[in-house]
Amino acid sequence: MDNMRIEKFDKEKHYEDLCKWLEQRKCPIPTREMLSDNGAIVPDVGCGFLYLTDSSMAHLDFFVTNPMADEDKRTKAMDVVTSNLIMWAKEFGVSHLVTDSKVQKMQKLAFDYGFLPCGFTLALLKEL
Repeated sequence: MDNMRIEKFDKEKHYEDLCKWLEQRKCPIPTREMLSDNGAIVPDVGCGFLYLTDSSMAHLDFFVTNPMADEDKRTKAMDVVTSNLIMWAKEFGVSHLVTDSKVQKMQKLAFDYGFLPCGFTLALLKEL
């Protein structure tokens, strides 16, 4: 993958980049507390998160790339991030992963990794 450097997402170090990328994409910005401690980032390019549950299933979410980065680098970064999150999930004993995306490139990546469609839904969020 062209030796892309991947790091564990550090909320203190990387959060502002995530916010900037989401703002540039006109997407909602999660609070630091909403982000899982199990995030992976290719610095300056893209990131994603593994959300563990109290079951054998986990969720992959908050995939976002820097819209100013080269498109080829963004594609490769999402592949590296996804691969690492899947590896971490296996290490945590997860047996099933679920993810969703309205972005066709992310949907294709998920299919490339063997994810199967479960239908199309509207994601809803409620602040408590």
